[in-house]
Amino acid sequence: MIGIIVAFSKEVERYLKDTGFRVVERDGALRFHLSPGADGVVIVEGGIGKTGAQAASEKLLDRYYVDFVVSVGFAGGVSPGVELGDLYLCDRLLAVEGPAAVWDPASVLELSIPVDPNVEDQLNKRGKRFVRGSCLSVPHLIPTTSMKRWIGETFSTNIIDMESYWVAEVAADR
Repeated sequence: MIGIIVAFSKEVERYLKDTGFRVVERDGALRFHLSPGADGVVIVEGGIGKTGAQAASEKLLDRYYVDFVVSVGFAGGVSPGVELGDLYLCDRLLAVEGPAAVWDPASVLELSIPVDPNVEDQLNKRGKRFVRGSCLSVPHLIPTTSMKRWIGETFSTNIIDMESYWVAEVAADR
């Protein structure tokens, strides 16, 4: 079974609608979606930020036999060349914690995650362009261009999000 974790339903809204997903269970802020049109896929929505992503991941893995976990969502570009709509397959996940004033490349948390070659093969067969690289999970939204530019210049990443590292950490621990 494939487990997909998202912070907001908007991040997979079209997939939910096109494939007939329905909420089958609620647990606090988390909503579990299943669909007869996507047998073998469960989506957990509501895992926002570090604690939300960790809780969503733990509950997903406690309730379902999942052998493939995907963290899906919006990310912000932090370096030149990142285009709106780019698809990133992250094989290296990074995280920083605390206020931005203490972020330092020497204190970055890092996980190397294998990207399933079948995913790349399927994207290539469908002619979908993607970038393979790293993602930095940050503890809060980064709203300014100048802060995004600083992150891109300071850390070895092209994109940032708030959840991917924490989802992968829980999955790796299991």
